[in-house]
Amino acid sequence: MSIMARMNGSVDGRVIYAHIDKSLGGGLGTKKIKKILSPGKCLRPRFLYHFAKPKYQKSSLFYPLASALECLHLYTLVHDDIIDNDTTRRGIPTLNGLFGNNQAIILGDIVRAGINSLILKSLLTPQEKIYSLEILTETDRVVNEGQLHQEEVETKPNTFSQAIWESVVWEKTGVLFWAAIALGNPAGDQALMREIGKHIGFLLQTKDDIWDFDLHQDANRAFSDLRSLSLNWLIIEGKRRIPGFMKKVKNAKVTKDFQAIADLLKKAGVVESAEQKAINHKKKILTLLPKLRVSKENAPHIERELDAILVIKTKYKK
Repeated sequence: MSIMARMNGSVDGRVIYAHIDKSLGGGLGTKKIKKILSPGKCLRPRFLYHFAKPKYQKSSLFYPLASALECLHLYTLVHDDIIDNDTTRRGIPTLNGLFGNNQAIILGDIVRAGINSLILKSLLTPQEKIYSLEILTETDRVVNEGQLHQEEVETKPNTFSQAIWESVVWEKTGVLFWAAIALGNPAGDQALMREIGKHIGFLLQTKDDIWDFDLHQDANRAFSDLRSLSLNWLIIEGKRRIPGFMKKVKNAKVTKDFQAIADLLKKAGVVESAEQKAINHKKKILTLLPKLRVSKENAPHIERELDAILVIKTKYKK
């Protein structure tokens, strides 16, 4: 299936990105944005499909919704890359890496405008269009609040806590999964869908936080959260369990120093507890599915998606 992002034959990433391409308007901005457009995992559209009511699984309605959601995710990544000054993402040049921050900001705005185009030109009813735009607009607002929140707390790493981590992860990650669930469930319980989205976000971010400590990944990314003292669950637990932990992190200079800190976290059981934390989030999500009346046909697909996140491999060794 190569570049095709499929899940059980139901979600085609090429179709999603063709919709996004068309929504950009075909101008100079489109030509520049297309340099980074490549179907990825389409994780959020996949959750959208398997949580959606049957009506919204039909291609004529699903793909505009999925494309708008993926467009919003792409837009948030453009902002992240500018703020973090990242010139590549998973080996692909970022818009700011290619064209500088000024143009990247403008190009991000073009991507954001595509969201409205995708919904307004869809076959959704007028009421469904309003609902979808409300969900996407609220998600956009919360993600930006999360970015601001993270910027604030990372100036004071000694204040890192579980509550802060959960708040920022909901705002930057979980809310996009709430949107994925809510877009295909206009009549669903919003509080329940937020709870499920929150736990999917916690699961994904916990695994990502563990992955940051893998020395065998891209050398430019290994220990990046330690190097920059970013909000990371393992750092929070290290601070809680290991005396003088934050001082050790602040004094670390070279890779072997960060490796020693990672070894210390493993010895203290922090890595193992983080893995168990991720498993517990999956269990919580599964207990909530019947309350949302997820069909017996869709529930196994959702569980497989959660398992796929859980088995993200890290080659971390002591």
